[in-house]
Amino acid sequence: MLLMHACRRVLHATVIIGVLLIGGCMLPSKVEVKPAPQVPKIVFPPHETMQNGLYSALLAESQKAALACSEESDCAVALFNLAFLYSYPQSPYYQQSKGLYYLDALIKAYPKNPLSSEARVWKELIKKYMVTEYSKKVLKGELKSKNAALKELQKQVVQPREEGGKETQSQESHDQGGVQNNVPKEGESESDRMEMDIQRKLERSQAIDAEIDQKERKLLR
Repeated sequence: MLLMHACRRVLHATVIIGVLLIGGCMLPSKVEVKPAPQVPKIVFPPHETMQNGLYSALLAESQKAALACSEESDCAVALFNLAFLYSYPQSPYYQQSKGLYYLDALIKAYPKNPLSSEARVWKELIKKYMVTEYSKKVLKGELKSKNAALKELQKQVVQPREEGGKETQSQESHDQGGVQNNVPKEGESESDRMEMDIQRKLERSQAIDAEIDQKERKLLR
């Protein structure tokens, strides 16, 4: 009897252990909770301002940050934002000299910061733009000066011609005795003008002959 009770107890224990083992295998394994993906930071800090147009807010925030910052990353962003506000043509604070000042300040203070690399690119682009604009202004000024000088020369050349033309016409009118039909017209060929000269010469010769005849008649009387 004792042996039978002992066997039963062993059998019950074995069954319980088997159930526990099977149940343990059937329990769901622990689910690994993956961290939420981090939103990548904006590479270009003023990107949001370019979209919403709140340049005054960015200016106020950047000025305060530049004065209060102690970490390199914060200070670099503040300087870069200020450089952007004064370098971007669409900004109401556009002033290239100030933009270059903040770009230089960023490059000198934090040369190894990634924003300093962008600042160097901006600096070169702004310098090239300023040189191009200056060259355009110089060329425009030179062109205006040349145009003014050319107009003055044209006046000096045209005026004597007009005066000479008036004197010639007056002399021709006098030689013709008021006859206007023999005056050469503009657009006539050289041959036509020579014909007119010949006609004038003949007219003068005829006038002289007429005077001689009159004098001879007076003498015969």
